[in-house]
Amino acid sequence: MDRCVLNRSVAKAQTNTTTHTVRIYILPDGNRYEFIENDDDVAFMKGVRKNSWFHRYLRILTPDNEPLATIKLSQKSFYYFFSRPAYSVIFHSEDENIMLTPGGLYAGHWHFEWNKDQYDLYFQNYNGPKRSLYKNGIQVAKLVQGKTRFGDFNSRAIVANNNENKVMLVSLCVAFDLPDGHSPNTLEKQVKDYDDRWAPNMPNPNL
Repeated sequence: MDRCVLNRSVAKAQTNTTTHTVRIYILPDGNRYEFIENDDDVAFMKGVRKNSWFHRYLRILTPDNEPLATIKLSQKSFYYFFSRPAYSVIFHSEDENIMLTPGGLYAGHWHFEWNKDQYDLYFQNYNGPKRSLYKNGIQVAKLVQGKTRFGDFNSRAIVANNNENKVMLVSLCVAFDLPDGHSPNTLEKQVKDYDDRWAPNMPNPNL
């Protein structure tokens, strides 16, 4: 693939600064995914999940099959044996990767550091499974699951500030689709209230 075309594909998959909001629809189909942005009808990224005895990972790709990120389970966590797995996200076009680790013994909270920022991902049950992403203590994204504009109750939608990395956002969303031998209930216990009023680029309440 031509390097200039690849660079344009990666740039589109990372950020969009023309609007205040980015909305990404995640459409699963077995072990494959399509990621569709805003009002587009064509996927700007796709994903594939491998689950075998020797290979267990999930990969995010450009439409031309160039790898953007690879997600794997990791046992590098004190809490792993308490049904609290960790996840590594390897970015193929970034200098820094993510180690998504449990935020504590209680389910529903994961933490990571990326590009000198502190991120916290919270699971909540508020009229269905939802997730909130915080950056340095300020919410920057939310994920909802259920019927979206595509009419598929299994689809998911990410709503985020437009300056957040899109590959990172979809990686966080689908990482927990990797089977880890633990009960799904360990992901859904609420440790932080879900703010249904939150919208992208809301004023910083700490200022």
